[in-house]
Amino acid sequence: MEPLGEAGISTVCLRRTDESSINAGFAEVVREFGHIDVRGNDAGYGSHGAIQAIPMYVGRRQSEVNGVGANCMARLMMPSMRERISGTIVDISSVSR
Repeated sequence: MEPLGEAGISTVCLRRTDESSINAGFAEVVREFGHIDVRGNDAGYGSHGAIQAIPMYVGRRQSEVNGVGANCMARLMMPSMRERISGTIVDISSVSR
């Protein structure tokens, strides 16, 4: 994350499977800047193997990380972006996710 900071981009570290962490990160940015212009997301992972060989808890965790956490963050940011008619959300994925 340091190169982003050196380029003048503000970053916030949070746990995307922890709603209170997401809320705190969002509040921190809004407190400092008033709103969020861009949210970039490149967090996630894939569980590889036959579906019957992957334990359900692993699938649930993957769903929380790859989908639910990203959606939770978007839900917090969308009202402000809609109000300002401005904002960008970038989700990066790969074919293996």
